[in-house]
Amino acid sequence: MLTSLLSVAVAMFSPNVSVDHGRSCGSPSITLGPRCGECQPVYVIMQDTEKVVFQKSTDAGRTWLPENRVVCQGVASEVTTDRNGYIYVVCYESDHLCCVYSTDAGATWSSPVKVDDNDTAVSIHCSSVAADTDGRLFCVWVDCRTGESHIWSSASTDHGATWSSNVRVDGGEASSGCFRTDVFVQPGTNQYLVASQNDALGTCLYRSQDAGQTFEPAFRLETSSAHTSDAHVVADRTHVICDYSDDDADNILTKARTLYTPPDTWGPCKLVTGPSYNSYYSGPLAISADGRVHAALMMNCRDGRYDTYYSYSTDHGATWSPHERVNDDTTGDEWYPAIAADSAGHAYLVWEDGRQSGPGIWFSTNNWTPNAKHPAVPCSFQPLASVVRGVLLLPQPVPAEFYLFSSAGRKALELRSGANDVSRLSPGVYFVRDARGRTQDVYKVAITR
Repeated sequence: MLTSLLSVAVAMFSPNVSVDHGRSCGSPSITLGPRCGECQPVYVIMQDTEKVVFQKSTDAGRTWLPENRVVCQGVASEVTTDRNGYIYVVCYESDHLCCVYSTDAGATWSSPVKVDDNDTAVSIHCSSVAADTDGRLFCVWVDCRTGESHIWSSASTDHGATWSSNVRVDGGEASSGCFRTDVFVQPGTNQYLVASQNDALGTCLYRSQDAGQTFEPAFRLETSSAHTSDAHVVADRTHVICDYSDDDADNILTKARTLYTPPDTWGPCKLVTGPSYNSYYSGPLAISADGRVHAALMMNCRDGRYDTYYSYSTDHGATWSPHERVNDDTTGDEWYPAIAADSAGHAYLVWEDGRQSGPGIWFSTNNWTPNAKHPAVPCSFQPLASVVRGVLLLPQPVPAEFYLFSSAGRKALELRSGANDVSRLSPGVYFVRDARGRTQDVYKVAITR
């Protein structure tokens, strides 16, 4: 295990790849879909003039779709996936916060579904979305329905088709303005975590232990200064890691704090970037199954030009690795990075790139070697024949020792060619896999009542 961790730690980032095909897009967001055979799809959304567009790679970012796919009209915000492999995008369209979703790996998209419950248009910005382990979606954003900027939230229990009445997250404070929300769901607990900037309190963390119905009062990440901003949050079962920017008048530094649970104990503030750098738009975070925390950083060496950097922590944010520059072109500014991480501890970054060869959205990952062969097969689910009256009919013969697995990875039923009785299985999504749980010919089965 030590060897594998070290191999990831020293992996250099790959040569940069253009994601938007020279369209000069902006505002990127990135996420990974569930592993599918030998590949794990990488999904990116971007802003292209007045459209939100989508890109996908099934070979660790070496190649992308030949054309950007339009998701909706409006302004891009964030993309995420759930345990079923569905893709969700929150965006601003027709003066409201909306959600669009895809159930076929981005081939087609739903019509926009309104998330906020405002009767009239108000200023809305800084939205973020995440899925919990039960498949529910949780979205937060800032809007001005009260005349001030406050954090609001909503949840969906039907894959984005409908959304609950909005809940004010920062309801316990007499705050005058909130900005820059980020959201994460703590695995194993389904505690909903919201990090945000508050004009009066600085950067804060809010927690909900009832799936977003109520929120605890804000916890201030930095009590010595209110001049903090750009909070982000990730978590594993026993740690919540936040980072943020601290403007100390001489420099802007990225710092991190860790909440150790249970019991709730906060660690001290730790520097992610050193004083020799000036950081901005503090590191968006990702966390992988090995416990590694990944940060994408936007920094300069006091020379006025920003680069995209990467740093990681193997001790839940207590210490951080030396920074590694990700962009391989230094002719322009590298702005507003976004980051995702796979289960093996590799990082995937996208950012706005101002290089002379063509601005736009560029990508890099440390999941590569110069001679690596990446799978070229498409990574998309093909549905099985419909389940009719509790019987599943397979469209082709199934090899021996193939099973129906639940979305949680548990064996549910050994399969045989022809008809299979699934009447005793609970409703949900299932997958056809071999006895070890490895995905082979990937099929998805939806069982309903």
